[in-house]
Amino acid sequence: MKPKALFYNVIASGMLIFTVACSTTESLSPSYPYISQLTNSPCLKSKSIGFEERDNSSIFEMKITGNTAECVFKSLQYPCDFEKVNVEVSSNNRTIKVIEYPSSDLADCLCEVDATFNIEDLPGDSFILKIYRANTQGEYDPEKPTLEKVIEVNNCFLLFQYPEAQ
Repeated sequence: MKPKALFYNVIASGMLIFTVACSTTESLSPSYPYISQLTNSPCLKSKSIGFEERDNSSIFEMKITGNTAECVFKSLQYPCDFEKVNVEVSSNNRTIKVIEYPSSDLADCLCEVDATFNIEDLPGDSFILKIYRANTQGEYDPEKPTLEKVIEVNNCFLLFQYPEAQ
């Protein structure tokens, strides 16, 4: 092969590799709702009662701007040894499922704790939001969400009692 032809083949191969690498990187970015920037407060105040006796007076806030929801759980009642607030997000058929749960529940006192996170890439104009409170292994009853609402995505601020009053 002539040096000039070899040079053009090497350049063309490099451009092809670069193009494939760029398109592969783009295809790896999520195009479905996902969680980001999860943080939680330390114990804000505690009380000595059993875990099953929590008063369930939490609040869930959601501020939607564009296709991002800034979310806050305020005053979650967690065991004092909670370690961290776990939040998982998944979606299916325009339903966003949020699962929150502590890392541990061996303490005989309760802490009030706040957790903040974002849900990125919200689906279209509206969706169903289902929030579940799970045990320390993330297990929950899919038939019994603690909060279920239809959300209209239009740059809004929403505030809900959590868990929802039955």
